Amino acid sequence: MSLSVDFGLATPPRPQTRQNRTPTEQEMFDLELQRIDHDRFNLPYATHLIGSSVAGIRKVITQKYEDTKHGTQYLKFSNVPPSIASNYISKGCRQSYDASSRILIITIPGRIHDSAAPHFAFALQTAIVEANLEDETQATGSGRVKGNMCYKEPDGSWIPSTPPPTDDTWPSVVAEVAYSESSRRLHLDASWWLANSQGEVKVVILIFVDQERANITFESIINSQPIITLRNGRPRFQPVTRQKIEVSRPPGGSTMPVSCVPAEPLHVSCEELLRRAPVPPETDADIPVQSLIKVATKIWNIQHV
Repeated sequence: MSLSVDFGLATPPRPQTRQNRTPTEQEMFDLELQRIDHDRFNLPYATHLIGSSVAGIRKVITQKYEDTKHGTQYLKFSNVPPSIASNYISKGCRQSYDASSRILIITIPGRIHDSAAPHFAFALQTAIVEANLEDETQATGSGRVKGNMCYKEPDGSWIPSTPPPTDDTWPSVVAEVAYSESSRRLHLDASWWLANSQGEVKVVILIFVDQERANITFESIINSQPIITLRNGRPRFQPVTRQKIEVSRPPGGSTMPVSCVPAEPLHVSCEELLRRAPVPPETDADIPVQSLIKVATKIWNIQHV
């Protein structure tokens, strides 16, 4: 069962065409990608700067690291040439770059953001091993992926081992974390992965960490099923929430009981991970409730909530 969620995506205007002809599906698809990229790079709360050199950008990042105690920091650099944006500018940061607007977004994750991603990755990797899929998948972490108009680096990603992956291989499963980010921001990230990969990314797992309370939500986003294929062969882009699992604990510390609602595993199918049907003894890499609770508890220990 899929849930209805506002992904922050307005209905796109019809593109201007000569003689008011009906736009092609390709034109509508390209406009959809442009709109997603525009919304993702529209960060009014980011620090706006000019990115004239790699050294200058790195200096600003170093100065901003102190602010991550208040949550994830965003730096928005304008007028950045591709020769600068193509660099891996700072270890531990995430980069997104739009060549058409020459805007570079640097995300500086705080300690809590950075702890959530590996704890979840360990839980999923454990499920992958138990599903007999360890030899068939590879964890690719924050590996950079180039989309239609810009590139992006996730908080976690996994790809099939067969065929042998290349630098252009899209992950099949992606994880994105939000600590100080808005829900709309993370849903736009999910939309970017599903739309730009043209069906290669099968599921995006969003992890929302509440800043004040012991509350973490795991949400899986997929393309609506069954997937509708357009006349040009592209899948129709239509993100929906498949699961939304909330793990929480009332005030009072680690002795208080932890609840998981609904009390069900986070589903990641073999077909989604490998982009093929399972071959026995392969099964689905579902993350059990106790593993989700363990992930949440480890994050809360760092948050001191």
